[in-house]
Amino acid sequence: MRGGLGWGGLPASLVKDDIINGRLVQLAFPAFDQGEYPIYAIHNVANPPGPAARWFTAEVRARLSSEFHASNGVGADP
Repeated sequence: MRGGLGWGGLPASLVKDDIINGRLVQLAFPAFDQGEYPIYAIHNVANPPGPAARWFTAEVRARLSSEFHASNGVGADP
C-alpha cells in the first residue's frame, strides 16, 4: 500500500505511524468500519492452562491494555 498500489484494510496498530507521518491516509468507508471488538482467552476448566499459556494470556492482556490506553491518551497501566 505504501507503494501506491491501492487500498486495503489493516489493523490500526500496523499503520498508525504511517498515518501520523503522512505516508498513508485513512479512508472513510462506513461499510468496512469494523470498530472495536472483544478478544477472549478461553480454556477448559478440567484442563487449566499451564505456565506458558498463563504467561501468554497475561502478556496479551497487558499489551492490548497499554495500546488502548496509549491510543486514548491515558497513561499505561502500572
